[in-house]
Amino acid sequence: MKKKESIEFVTKTVIENIIQNFLEIIKEKKLNSTKGITETIYLTKTIKKYLQKAIKLENYNSENMNFNFEHINILNIKALDYYKNNIDEIIEQFSKNKKKYKIICDSVSASLTIKLFDNIKDSCFVHIFNSQLKKFELRNYNKPFITNINKNRLSSTPELAYPENDRPRGDSDLKSVEFHQSKLRNGESLEPIWIIEKMGKRYILDGFHRLAASYIEKKEFIDSYYITC
Repeated sequence: MKKKESIEFVTKTVIENIIQNFLEIIKEKKLNSTKGITETIYLTKTIKKYLQKAIKLENYNSENMNFNFEHINILNIKALDYYKNNIDEIIEQFSKNKKKYKIICDSVSASLTIKLFDNIKDSCFVHIFNSQLKKFELRNYNKPFITNINKNRLSSTPELAYPENDRPRGDSDLKSVEFHQSKLRNGESLEPIWIIEKMGKRYILDGFHRLAASYIEKKEFIDSYYITC
């Protein structure tokens, strides 16, 4: 087995294990805890980055993810050392930057609720491998561009963005918008929202409160993880 093939094989194996761990977190409905989820997303995205740099590998697909950890034992020492060195650096980066990677459970859940995917694994896969960090223009929050638009969300106050007859979380909706407004006023950045484009249609999967706060604070753009599939 050539070194390039070995690196590819090891990395796919580890990524498959990471995704399985993430699926277990979702299935157990630990949606209110970042434990495990931030690490899963960060490590997977970072492993992908290292792999693409090392062997110029194109995006994965679900068909080539069927690997098992036991196969690592057959790989040569150089490939294992190469991967171990990358993992050390990955973990070091994670310890410094883990706050940047928040829960994506709400986005995964939303994608299943509106029936964009048949199962959790497919949804998790595109969230991890088919997403890119982009700037989303708030002026594009309109019916021709976004399918699941709620016109109230871009209003001048939290109360108008979430009127009494449209508060899925009750007063928590107002508090969430106000919280994100406070962060923006303090010069802090907001966690990216999640947007997906599938079959020519775009949906916002998570981040309506951040959208509302950004609009109230007269922001033109908001960071978003943009999924294409």
